[in-house]
Amino acid sequence: MLVTNEPGYYEDGAFGIRIENVCEVVEIKPAHNFGGKKYLQIQSITMAPIERKLIDASIMSSEEIAWLDTYHQQVWDCLSGLMTDDGDKQWLRSQTLPLLA
Repeated sequence: MLVTNEPGYYEDGAFGIRIENVCEVVEIKPAHNFGGKKYLQIQSITMAPIERKLIDASIMSSEEIAWLDTYHQQVWDCLSGLMTDDGDKQWLRSQTLPLLA
């Protein structure tokens, strides 16, 4: 199943901003399964860096930063090998480095 993950912030009558990713819902096998139930998680299909100018790391938890860094590493791993232009590849690298690097 595919879903979209669309966190956003809106100021009534002023502006709004939204980051949208298409995600696949997949079954996972957790280390500990309680009651024989199935567990699901979402995995991003959209592979584009999240604009760093929109990120205020000072209000993010370490878990949120780790998620973003992992996502950006996945973007780099997925797209960098497909790029032939060095300038484009350098831009992608700059946008997918760890947030606090």
